[in-house]
Amino acid sequence: MKNTNNPDLNQLNIFRLMMEIRHVGKVANKIGVSQSALSHMLKKLRAQFDDPLFHKTSTGMEPTVRAQELYNTIIAPLQSLNSALLASHEFNPLTSNRTFILGTSDYLEKLLLVPLTHHLHRLAPGIKLRCVSYQDTDLAKALQNIDFVFGRYGTPPQNLYQKKLWQDSFITLVSREHPNIPGDELTLEQFIHEQHILISPHGSGRSIVDKALAALGHRREIILASHLFTTPTALVESSQMITTMPKRLALCCANHKKVKFLPPPLTLAPFEVSMLWGPLKHHDPGHQWFRRQIAELAAELE
Repeated sequence: MKNTNNPDLNQLNIFRLMMEIRHVGKVANKIGVSQSALSHMLKKLRAQFDDPLFHKTSTGMEPTVRAQELYNTIIAPLQSLNSALLASHEFNPLTSNRTFILGTSDYLEKLLLVPLTHHLHRLAPGIKLRCVSYQDTDLAKALQNIDFVFGRYGTPPQNLYQKKLWQDSFITLVSREHPNIPGDELTLEQFIHEQHILISPHGSGRSIVDKALAALGHRREIILASHLFTTPTALVESSQMITTMPKRLALCCANHKKVKFLPPPLTLAPFEVSMLWGPLKHHDPGHQWFRRQIAELAAELE
């Protein structure tokens, strides 16, 4: 070899994945890095083994004879070493003092954090939680430093893992003292002529409500836009403004003596709330245990 530096365990595992998957993009997605970063890692391996290792073909990356020889030599001891390292990293919730970082919103914190905290106090009293905001436009990057993110996601990036927690729908909150809406039904005419509070993660933009109204040729008057879910409930209780929000949170947060919960006069599809995590911690025993706890709590909330 021209380069006397030996490859480390991570590099050997990347080499193993390339031999088994034979596609740069898919391997990059699996380990949570960009294709350019993976190409840089492969360049180092080529220099260390003094061999091209892979050739690009129409069907994928084909290994050289040298790469096949290396794979046959290292695969058994590499698998044994990976298994040994995983076994040595056993997780005991009773003694762990690990901190889990959760990317949340006030919606998730209100519905999940209280039961989760009580649950952990019983089963894992040393575990700590840290709730943070995150940039949902780049989930893969966010999950390099955060254990989990929670929210409403369609199809996340391929290299992320997803677990559905529950389904929610929409409800419109109206003050019981509202002079224009005395009954327990809300018509479309009433809806579009009232003053609305928009709830948006970014405090602006068009929501699912606005899109549904636009499809019918209508629009509403938005007096206030908030990136929080809980503040609008207090405003509805003490004003003539109305808001449309997730039903689970509305029933949990709003004062039932002051607010009415009315079906919106629009067809608004229900949505799923999911938990996402990245590939770097997918096989971590502590991470796996924590995922099970959240899934069990979410099942109870359903």
